[in-house]
Amino acid sequence: MALWKRLLSAVRHLLKGKPRRRAGSRKSRPRKKFRSLRRPVRRVRRAPAKRRPLRRRRAVTRKPKRPAVRKAKKSAAPKSRIPAVKAPKEIFVGNITHYFSRIMVVVVEVKQGRLSVGDTIRVRGGSADFVQKVASLQIESLDVRTAVKGKLAGLKVDREAKPGAKIFKVAG
Repeated sequence: MALWKRLLSAVRHLLKGKPRRRAGSRKSRPRKKFRSLRRPVRRVRRAPAKRRPLRRRRAVTRKPKRPAVRKAKKSAAPKSRIPAVKAPKEIFVGNITHYFSRIMVVVVEVKQGRLSVGDTIRVRGGSADFVQKVASLQIESLDVRTAVKGKLAGLKVDREAKPGAKIFKVAG
């Protein structure tokens, strides 16, 4: 069997054009008959790199600085008669602890006050910032009307809201 393996390896080396290693020697030298099978190495001479002349920089002409001109202070604008729209007051209710994407439900940990069905809430945090009405609330798979401080409540949302987002009750 060993003789057969040697014969196969010798044939493979002949077909590839590589010399076979001599048994027992670490450095193998090609035999004379294999030198003709080797491909000649082409050496390409590179032309020496041309040096480019240095570019001269143009002299920069700077414009003379103009003297500082004091601007007259603008008088206070007259008050318009249209009343300013006040932003609705928001009361912090709690944080989102989980989000279930398939059923679009969040778990809210109520930390202050209470959350009721029909309240308008604002979800803010992460990439979410939207306002919606509370359509349904559940505590441990039971429909409830209000969730008080310290409870975990399930809340159906209109958009994606990530854990860590805050929920505010919009008053007014």
